[in-house]
Amino acid sequence: MESVLIVVAEKIAVAMAGDAVQAAMGFNLGADESLKTDVKETIRRIRSEFEHMQIFLSNVDMQKYNTTIEPWLKRAREIADSMEDVIDEYLHITVKRSQGGLRSFLHRAVKSHKQSSAWQLIANRLKVIEAGLSHLVAMKERYDIRKNESEVEDNDDEGENANGLVGRVFNSSRSDPVNEEDDNIYREQRKILFQLLTDETSTRAVISVWGMGGVGKTTMVDKVYGNREIENRFDCKIWVTISKSCRIEHAMRRILKELLDADQSEHESGGSSDLNRLQEDVCSILQEKRYLLILDDVWSGELCSYVQRALPDNNRGSRIVITTRLNEVASTSEERHRLKLRKIEDENQAFDLFCREAFWHADDRRCPKHLEAVGRNIVRKCQGLPLAIVAVARLMSLKGTTEAEWQRVYKKLSWEFANNPSLDNLKHVLNLSYDDLPSYLKNCFLYCSVFPDYKIKRKKLIRLWIAESFVQDREAQTVEEVAEEFLEELIHRSMLHGVQRNSFGRVRRCGMHGLMRELTLPTARKENFSMVWKESESSGGLGCEARRLSVHDYAANSALFHMDFSRIRSLLVFKHDSSLTTLLKMVSRNARYLRVVDLESADMDKVPDVFMDLINLHYLGLRKTNVRRLPDSIGRLRNLQTLDLRYTKIEKLPKGIGQLKKLRYLLALRLNDRSRQSFEFISHVKAPGGLGLQNLTTLQHLDIAADEESSMRQLGYLTQLKVLIVSKVKGVHCPQLSASVSHMTSLYKLSITAYDEKEVLQLQDFGHCFQNLQKLHVQGTGGVVAGGGLHAHDSLLLPPSFRSLGERLRELCLGWS
Repeated sequence: MESVLIVVAEKIAVAMAGDAVQAAMGFNLGADESLKTDVKETIRRIRSEFEHMQIFLSNVDMQKYNTTIEPWLKRAREIADSMEDVIDEYLHITVKRSQGGLRSFLHRAVKSHKQSSAWQLIANRLKVIEAGLSHLVAMKERYDIRKNESEVEDNDDEGENANGLVGRVFNSSRSDPVNEEDDNIYREQRKILFQLLTDETSTRAVISVWGMGGVGKTTMVDKVYGNREIENRFDCKIWVTISKSCRIEHAMRRILKELLDADQSEHESGGSSDLNRLQEDVCSILQEKRYLLILDDVWSGELCSYVQRALPDNNRGSRIVITTRLNEVASTSEERHRLKLRKIEDENQAFDLFCREAFWHADDRRCPKHLEAVGRNIVRKCQGLPLAIVAVARLMSLKGTTEAEWQRVYKKLSWEFANNPSLDNLKHVLNLSYDDLPSYLKNCFLYCSVFPDYKIKRKKLIRLWIAESFVQDREAQTVEEVAEEFLEELIHRSMLHGVQRNSFGRVRRCGMHGLMRELTLPTARKENFSMVWKESESSGGLGCEARRLSVHDYAANSALFHMDFSRIRSLLVFKHDSSLTTLLKMVSRNARYLRVVDLESADMDKVPDVFMDLINLHYLGLRKTNVRRLPDSIGRLRNLQTLDLRYTKIEKLPKGIGQLKKLRYLLALRLNDRSRQSFEFISHVKAPGGLGLQNLTTLQHLDIAADEESSMRQLGYLTQLKVLIVSKVKGVHCPQLSASVSHMTSLYKLSITAYDEKEVLQLQDFGHCFQNLQKLHVQGTGGVVAGGGLHAHDSLLLPPSFRSLGERLRELCLGWS
């Protein structure tokens, strides 16, 4: 919920700071000046209230107030959505009135009183919102909903914080996702852990076992912990489970309690909260012992580091083992002492685990032949996660053994994951990871659930996050750099997996575990964040309150066409047919505040005219469509940040493109030859005539054809460019292109393609331009080129002017001599 408040507060800030808003506020809109001033001040007060609510919610113990706070959160969510509606209307009015020039604007103001009534309507709605916020404050006081207190009481019966006593094997049978017989599960990792615990190194070692929730970290460590040789090797064994809210003092007190025998009453600090005293007592007991400490399910790197420093390194071969979901925590141990557990990749191994739990009552614990096919399909849904496999297997053990019944469960398995009480433990384990996310990451993570199961491309995901205002720039960092940090943090928290990286080590693609996604979808819908429409799984729900609609499939007579789209802010369509045109018309007419429209691979050859009225649009994705032209009225989309035209049929940009002053990405590459054997296997759109490019000063990425020297001259205004891909370059263009590129101090990728095979590129003046260039692609004829399709890092292939790039250049692609 707090993440929703952050987005709304940010939209308010953007609304109040916008140039169009300031311009429109300065004009006489037919509204009383005091009314406009009141509107602005009320919006500022509400923004401040939302910011305070966000801070409050980030410090509330949701478990403690679970039933009490849910109605309060629901009402807060409704108010936040209403405020977002008001801000969108506010932006719509001000931006629309600022277009068309002052004379046209004043003419419309004189002709009618619509402007005045619009401002009055906004003012009235803001009064309702402020009243709602006051009611929320009263509810909070009435039901005594408070922030977390400084400490949680550490009672002896706090079962989740302490398990077993000194020297006693941790009893994991309550939630063990892998039974004693499952020796094949993580066998190699168990061997490595055993070796690390029993090697003859006398210096104390810290070992980390990490991976996503439910992967079997606790179980794997417990199997080694219970080994008889481990039992005999250590003088003292301690197992402490660290709750997510556990503080350092709590952890040290738990360790001490595990160490104290019943007759050691002289240690009076067992209930003390003095950290120094706790540390002294723990050290006095362990100083002369070879000890093994298991810290299970650690969430804090600070806590982990403190315990390591506090416990004695007495050169007796002691060991500390940490289990965690977080790379940050795992990194407190040396890299050679880190074990990462991944999901079970062997499908047969996963199926064997499933069968042992589902058919535990059978002598051989094997699956009957008639259930094997559907059983394997069920296991595939678990995507190798041991806890999920066992939880679902135990669910199936309660079902009959007819194929028809198993097929019924399989078809509604997504519903079972979300609603069946017998799977609550699985949901709890996976939801802990989401609950632990900082508020700035929750929206980013939820957004990943709108994609189907296949891999998510980093670049596209980051552009969508930016369009949704989930990411803001920071001091000395661009918004793209911050977004990439967010993505890496989600990966290090084991929230995203299946990561593919490029040669630079940057994420190329990533994905969300299928089961995590199944459990995230209900959360996203409950939060009114997003809704995924699958025809086979949809059961009506025509009154959609979600802000984002992701359409994965639909039928020609789908109930989707009868949905109320008025609250939708983002539309992503992943399945396209002849009914798409109807769907787009209905959505765009009713959802006039759309921020994101992504129609990649849609079977469409024209951009609907109604799209040009979507003044709030930040992202328009037309990649891989058959669209042949953009209307000149594209210039009305003043808030557009990303225009993705790659692999369309568009050959030239309209003049209106020059009015998109907030545009950051203009992606317009066309693939002419899928075999990539011909010289012109790719081409780019042509720039509009006149001053079409020089106004786009916020561009980060540009694909363009250099058909005129004036276009090359205008590139010099685009000083923020990081990626420039330019084709159809003639030799005579090169001096002007070099001069323009010299102003691009942040450029890290440059791709230059000659006009044709015979064109000689004059690149001798380019080398001095580059300060941060890491990727250089050149295709054409000239001293720079060597051999068709050559990939090299050898700077000797470059003319003298390029050799100054030295080690900074990390990717060099040359083609056609």
